[in-house]
Amino acid sequence: MMIVSASAAGQAVIDNPAKPAAKNAGRTVALKETGRIRDDGEKILFQAPQRLALAPDGTLFFMDGPRLYAFTGDGKLVAQFLKAGEGPGECQYPDAFFFEQGRVRVEAWVPPKVLDFDFNGKLLKETKSRVPGPFWYLARTDGRIFGVRDEIRHSEAIFREGFIEAPYAVYEIAPDFQNCRRIYDIPVLHYIAKSRWWRRGMITFVAHENFLFIVHTAEYKVAKLDLRTGRVERVFKRPYPRRKAGPEEAAGEKIKDLQGTFSPPPEEYLFDILGLHVVEGALWVVTSTAREGESQRLIDVFDFDGRFADSFYLGFPDPKKRPSLGWGAISAGGRLFVPDEDEDGFWSIGIYEIPKR
Repeated sequence: MMIVSASAAGQAVIDNPAKPAAKNAGRTVALKETGRIRDDGEKILFQAPQRLALAPDGTLFFMDGPRLYAFTGDGKLVAQFLKAGEGPGECQYPDAFFFEQGRVRVEAWVPPKVLDFDFNGKLLKETKSRVPGPFWYLARTDGRIFGVRDEIRHSEAIFREGFIEAPYAVYEIAPDFQNCRRIYDIPVLHYIAKSRWWRRGMITFVAHENFLFIVHTAEYKVAKLDLRTGRVERVFKRPYPRRKAGPEEAAGEKIKDLQGTFSPPPEEYLFDILGLHVVEGALWVVTSTAREGESQRLIDVFDFDGRFADSFYLGFPDPKKRPSLGWGAISAGGRLFVPDEDEDGFWSIGIYEIPKR
């Protein structure tokens, strides 16, 4: 039975049961592969594709390092956007992109500017931005532009040491990127030492109408932010058996830079949630629970009020590939586009048909 209570901040807290309402929860939904986008060594060069998104006309966009690609829904290359540099159509560090009025808009951190392209790769305009990144997320929803920026570089937390909650912030951004309005701060746990940091909570977002759904902890919890009021309307969760970190995660990271080696403490558990998607009028939560290696991934389904409605495993046909569902994109017609890595470390993008569930 779902329990609704009120927190000290005034938002509703939805405590769902461990099992959803659907009687056939826990079933496997077998995916059918219908196509694949591969690195061709010339026009298509993959390091680690991510941030997959579908434009209103069905064109698939995604970023891979400094590049932005566009493909048709059946996997044919349309264009590769962006060049390294500081001239027209160029940038060094693109952060994120979003769609607006028949164009794709790319926000670059270095140099700070916004580049507008048509869907075929033609540069329409670029504007010097007075709203500097890095932005972790950008979206146009409810007729406005919103972004989530990592604030740690701009906070006092960077000068402290240990496990510290440092903010990310949600901004409403003017269409010309000349000003912005800070509307909400998101606390995220980091390990900080000598002005270097390592995030210890998951950060993922998805927008729907005037709401932004947010995951910002390592544990199973989703916040629903009303972008009109700047308040978290509700937080929802369910009992979740945490997944132990594997040998690589348990060993801890070793990061080398000009200051030497930075070694955050090892992690005991994986992040519970790996991604969010809005699909067919519901919120899909990609969990860290997997079976058959990584080829079957547990998806929890909630309504937009936070009620736990269903859960099922998405079953990928090739057990040797490691799909990154958190970066995937799902069409209204039930097609899934997801980057995956094979045993040799090579990336491609699988195109799958999701059968009726």
